[in-house]
Amino acid sequence: MTGASTPAERTSDADETGKVAVMPTQAVWAFRVLWFLLPLTVGRAASDAISSADHAVPQVMTIGLWVLWATTMVASMIPTAITLTMVRVVATATLPLALWASFDTNWSAIAILGLAHAVLVGITAMNQLLGDRFADGTSYGDERRMLLRPPAAIGYVLVPLVWSLVVAGVAAGPLLLANRSWIVGGIALVVGALAVVFGGRALHQLTQRWIVFVPTGMVLHDLTVLTEPVLFRRTAIERLGAAIDGTPARDLSNKASGLLLECELTDPAPLGLREGAANATLTDVRRFLFSPTRPGELLDEAERRNIATD
Repeated sequence: MTGASTPAERTSDADETGKVAVMPTQAVWAFRVLWFLLPLTVGRAASDAISSADHAVPQVMTIGLWVLWATTMVASMIPTAITLTMVRVVATATLPLALWASFDTNWSAIAILGLAHAVLVGITAMNQLLGDRFADGTSYGDERRMLLRPPAAIGYVLVPLVWSLVVAGVAAGPLLLANRSWIVGGIALVVGALAVVFGGRALHQLTQRWIVFVPTGMVLHDLTVLTEPVLFRRTAIERLGAAIDGTPARDLSNKASGLLLECELTDPAPLGLREGAANATLTDVRRFLFSPTRPGELLDEAERRNIATD
């Protein structure tokens, strides 16, 4: 009988779903272990480097690092989009900290070990499996959220710039005040707070761009190119697969790098497309491109949900 699956096929599907769930969980636990051990390497190197500083700088820096370490440890236990932003910002900040400690301690053994540890922490935090696990942490019921790649210009230029401002905003004010630079430190504290609020919000927007698989089909949730999330019903999707060379499909990836996937609909759908910061137009779109962080897994998930793929 067509459309029915055998017990063996259902067991195989369950096994595959289990494997898919295990991989992102392993990536998250790898980060948690690496982060838990961080005080033994980067923490010790930073402590050695700051020990000779004047005034209250060593105490303020030590307290600040312990607070950030503990907060990020807790955040890693609560996978959501907002904790993903925090984990990635703080985790990647360990690399410049480890580099500074290495220079200041004349490349001591513990500093070199800390530098290697910081690199592993940063790589693990930016891992696509970890990103998908955190993005999917707030899914409801039979949903699956999968991240989209950031636009190339934003990912390679603006994100590092904003990240630098956020990290400097967290550190500069308290350290300057601890060094008794009252006026400059006060100004840096105010400017830094603004950088953290607005920069953090901008970085968080990138972790809220995803494809959401729901029982009726899939939703494109990317408010950088759309005025609102759009549901494409399973029955309205004619083809979902790798983009064809020279395709006339509308590019909704916002010029993201990586493999582009193409979704072809049975009939044109009206989409509210953003054109600049304030303008938007309602456009009928039958074929569109998007760029997920894990295109192969996205197509596998679509197939598991009986969406037409090739």
